[in-house]
Amino acid sequence: MYKWTGKRILALLLALALFCAGIPAAMAETQEINSLTLEQLIEMNDGNLIYTTDDEGHITFLQGKFCEDKVTDLSGVAKALSGVLTLLGGDENTMFSQAVGMQDDYGNCYYSLYQWSGDMAVQYAVVKVVTDAEGNTIALSSSLVPGKPAQDDALISPEEALNLVKAHLALQSPDTAYSLYEDKMDKAIIPYSDDESEAIEMRMVYIIYTDNPNSSVKSNDLPYLAHYVSCAGKYLYNMPVSSRGNEPAISGGNPLKSFEGMESAEYTGTVTMHDGSTKEITVPVMKDAAGTYYLADIERHIAVADCWEFMYNEGAVAVSSSPDNTGWDDKQLMAYENYIEAHDYYAAVGWYSTDGLHTPILLLADFVDENKNPVNNACYVGKIFGWQCFAATSALNNYCEALDVIGHEYTHGFTTASMTVIRYENQYGAINESMSDIMGNIMEMLTGRTSDTTWLIGEVTGEAIRSMTDPNRFAQPAYVGDRYYVPDAAVPGQTNDRGGVHVNNSLLCLVATKLCEAGMTLEEARSLWTTFICGLVPGSDYEDVCRMLPFAADLSGLSRYKEAIVKALDEIGLDNSEPFAVIKEGCGLLSMDVPKGIDPSKVQFIIVDKTARPCLTWPSAQTGKIEIILEAGEYLMYIVSIDGAPTYYSCDDKWSNDVSQIKPVVIADGETTVLQATVETVELPVATDASAAE
Repeated sequence: MYKWTGKRILALLLALALFCAGIPAAMAETQEINSLTLEQLIEMNDGNLIYTTDDEGHITFLQGKFCEDKVTDLSGVAKALSGVLTLLGGDENTMFSQAVGMQDDYGNCYYSLYQWSGDMAVQYAVVKVVTDAEGNTIALSSSLVPGKPAQDDALISPEEALNLVKAHLALQSPDTAYSLYEDKMDKAIIPYSDDESEAIEMRMVYIIYTDNPNSSVKSNDLPYLAHYVSCAGKYLYNMPVSSRGNEPAISGGNPLKSFEGMESAEYTGTVTMHDGSTKEITVPVMKDAAGTYYLADIERHIAVADCWEFMYNEGAVAVSSSPDNTGWDDKQLMAYENYIEAHDYYAAVGWYSTDGLHTPILLLADFVDENKNPVNNACYVGKIFGWQCFAATSALNNYCEALDVIGHEYTHGFTTASMTVIRYENQYGAINESMSDIMGNIMEMLTGRTSDTTWLIGEVTGEAIRSMTDPNRFAQPAYVGDRYYVPDAAVPGQTNDRGGVHVNNSLLCLVATKLCEAGMTLEEARSLWTTFICGLVPGSDYEDVCRMLPFAADLSGLSRYKEAIVKALDEIGLDNSEPFAVIKEGCGLLSMDVPKGIDPSKVQFIIVDKTARPCLTWPSAQTGKIEIILEAGEYLMYIVSIDGAPTYYSCDDKWSNDVSQIKPVVIADGETTVLQATVETVELPVATDASAAE
């Protein structure tokens, strides 16, 4: 169980929060860096050091002591990190800042650090230091990126930032007079995405304040504009705020305004499910002074609002309302109730809101695109304008009814906060998706919201999307190298499920079900997986998992399950670095190079068996080959493009775009079938109007 003990460092003080070579800037002149060797670490731990390394030999996870001194504050973290920095791939130019800090009920502390270069956090580069209740270092996870210099000299001065704001105002609003408050300037770390990129990155910024010329009697509670300037010298954006230097200004939003002046109330009524059945529902609402009711919770700071208005109308928060506390939308009510359940599931272990900071939550109703076309999905959108946002309802699905689906999405917010950023691709993304499925299902079962005992996902909607106990049922692998197992993709993207994040997530999910079969209770499972998530960093892969999960059992008082954990991990083969090296009895290996002229990032390799059930794969990021283990038998095979290129069909000695030449590929028991990697594009006859009509 977890309790929040720190907070995100928003007002950034370089002398306290930034680390150069693991040493606080204020201490750099008095503290020496003493780099340890791996041999010294092993000796420090009496030969019992457990660790994993990446392909370059840099440590990605270690379990054991790595500093002789106690660690009780940031200076201690800095010293501990300095001793192992070179083993992680860092050097004297590596810079860090504190991202988040946590403490569990056993007193273990988790210090997460961003790696920085210039004014930006290095993408996916996080180091997490773990200490016990006495301050002894006991573990470390790292996805540090070598060769990223601090580049302090590239950052602009406060005076230069002020001049950028003046230049922006002179260009954008030459006829408007602004009062510039030069006496108050903040420095902060905020999430930001450039217009040309979807990636949200942490940026170090100056915040400079002017008056808000658009304020009026009605909106006079937002009399200032906060202008955000990158420390690398780029004007980013501005937003109205109620005061200079307050938390909303520093975090980039003012969501608490939606709850101010409201009175708590309650709604009880009946909702109709997708199958026509009904149930009674009771949820908190709030009421303003005029007597209008809103679908929002003052205590938990959760509100339901229109998706299009918020996403495409400059962050407008149109909270769902009713003049008399009747007529609420059924889907919104069900989603709202389930998100309250998800919130309370984590609040019970001391984690409030998705980031642990009590940040208000906005549930976006009627998920649509910019053109107001419904989107068939449910998702964690991220932190926008100070809100933790979820796409909560859609006209095209009934996921709002399923607590396991909503718990899945809510857990994405928890893992994002704990890991500081998500690397949503390949093994890293599959692990992340596993955590959401596991927690969503535990949540649903603990609250008695399902009668399912087979760990299905979304079953209450009448249309399950995954099975954690029988992954093959939904074209997912039951072990590494299984028929549906997919390799890491060299170019994760749309065609390959970003490297199989929703395909291979079944592997860790199956571990979770096996542990409960071995006697682990749902409460114990919640504790284990919460601990495990708190140890992850964006670069944690399956090899790290095999070391981290038994360690998480130790930390959460569940050491009696370590044997069951190791057995489950072994049965599923998560420590298998060569998934296609061993061919299971009754199966054969299919292998081929990518044909010349085929862009592997824009195609899917589809295999269809005699029952017409397809599976897909793609070239391995490690070998560049297409490899897959299949049950012995005949298969039709296709190379399908997403950019308008021809579809190619497997023939005897080539791939052809002529479907009339397609022939089944025979996979023999215990053998390797090597397909030709040549393609033939023939000019096919164009159908006439008459033939098309026929």
